Amino acid sequence: MFHGVYFRSPVAFIIPPSRVRYLAEIATNNREYDQLVHTQSGLASRWYQLQGALQSDAVKNNQALATALQQEIVNQLFLLKMEVALFEID
Repeated sequence: MFHGVYFRSPVAFIIPPSRVRYLAEIATNNREYDQLVHTQSGLASRWYQLQGALQSDAVKNNQALATALQQEIVNQLFLLKMEVALFEID
């Protein structure tokens, strides 16, 4: 009889206990990255559309409209740069 003696079988962990949330962390990071890419893609598309509009004949013949479009392009480019900067900080 084995009184007071306990035997434990060795336990092998695929993911160590310190990394229990490993897959959840990866999924969270991927969702955040997807959101960033979606935002940047929208800003880049808007910037490209504005650049195309700026090249149109209607805008070339209207200085006030050209100036407004140029300012909007600057604004969109600023937003895009801010998004990139936020990504680089993380």
